[in-house]
Amino acid sequence: MTIINQNSISGITSITAASGSVQIFNSDGSSGSLTDLAGINVAGVVTATSFVGDGSSLTGIDATQIVTGNTSVQTVDTGSDGHIKFNTEGTERARFDSSGRFGLGTTSASTKLHVRDGAGGGASLLTQYDVLTVENDDSCVIQIVSPTNKEGQIHFSDDSRARGQISYDHSSDAMHFNTASTERARIDSSGRLLVGTSSALASDTSNALIQVLGGTNELPGIRIQGTNGNNAGCIQLGNDPAGAGICCGVRITGDTGGGTTYNTYRSSGGAPFHAFAVNSTERMRIDTNGRVLINRTSGLYTEQFLVESNTQTVLPMTISNTDTDNSAEYSIIFRRDQIIVGSIQTTLSATNYVTSSDHRLKQNVVPLTGAVDRVNQLQVRRFNFIADPDTTVDGFIAHEAQAVVPEAVTGTHNEVEVWKEGEELPDGVSVGDNKLDEDGNTIPKYQGIDQSKLVPLLTAALQEALAEIESLKARVTALEP
Repeated sequence: MTIINQNSISGITSITAASGSVQIFNSDGSSGSLTDLAGINVAGVVTATSFVGDGSSLTGIDATQIVTGNTSVQTVDTGSDGHIKFNTEGTERARFDSSGRFGLGTTSASTKLHVRDGAGGGASLLTQYDVLTVENDDSCVIQIVSPTNKEGQIHFSDDSRARGQISYDHSSDAMHFNTASTERARIDSSGRLLVGTSSALASDTSNALIQVLGGTNELPGIRIQGTNGNNAGCIQLGNDPAGAGICCGVRITGDTGGGTTYNTYRSSGGAPFHAFAVNSTERMRIDTNGRVLINRTSGLYTEQFLVESNTQTVLPMTISNTDTDNSAEYSIIFRRDQIIVGSIQTTLSATNYVTSSDHRLKQNVVPLTGAVDRVNQLQVRRFNFIADPDTTVDGFIAHEAQAVVPEAVTGTHNEVEVWKEGEELPDGVSVGDNKLDEDGNTIPKYQGIDQSKLVPLLTAALQEALAEIESLKARVTALEP
């Protein structure tokens, strides 16, 4: 196509060459140029598949931007901060910066791709890696949309494809978690966490929310361990009592009888405690005072260790020593203020009940005198205990013997239980008040007697009696002809 420069061409909205290129000639037949068309006004759109030349003579054309109304793409080269801006409705929406980072909704991308719809609370952004950043001043969402019979997936790959994977299966409404290209866990459509299995355990009839399959001695199903010796691993069940931050240990194992053995923390509006059950029956408890109760759920007195047996065939306790040496060895040691004050010792054929008696523990040692007079003050009785009315025995009444040999008797005559400092007091009760049973009666604190403590007095009395007998025998001998 040939255009002859006439300085003005009107009524032409487009110029299209059938073949070759568009040629421009001046009116005198000489070759023209775009500068010779400087006076031509073109109304409408000029479409060309290419421009020949460097465009250095073009005027009125901004080569740094493409603009349509309020929408534009701009290139900015400041020498140090070259970037490309994308604007709609007169507002910048996205930018490629001089470092090759793309920011959508931000003019200062922090990472390779930074999508921003508001300040994310002023938190420091991770910038040391080329990562995707999604930022908002409200809830922030990344949405993966898939058909109802397909999966949405996130893959974590290295030289091997998808070593790690998180996927959501829309057909089963289950979330899968893979490591080393193998599924390790899933959350099924019922909200159950399944570890080591892709389906609920066949033996589980409770629809437990957490189910683990495949634990062995080498690879336990569940293990909870603290970070140091003072921080034991724990699972807390139920509400935190009074917000005290109490962590209660729980261990659950299967026993050979097919039942369940567990230790759990409980609190039902009263004092907390630990209960140990076998085959769904409680066998032992540690109460709020630290007392160990076996086959009982409450203490009888203030004992720290209580064993109860309710059949003739079950022994409350057995202590067995497998040593074959015949020397006396401790079975039980009794200490007071860290000092041994007594023990029970056994040999291969006998048991010794031992109390402390070393001379290095004693002072002010003097002979015992007047023993016969004191023995004569002891009132020996015959009686039966209320709990065993058919058996009559010989013995002493504690408070009567206490008047003669006080060290042989414990407790106080007619003493009752009272509330002590450090105990959890019921409402309206003060330290020193009498404790009452469920019928509202005072609780007796019975006296006891250690009859072995009478042995020194009886021995001294016997010695005095023997001495008197010997004296009398001597006098009788002297009177005999």
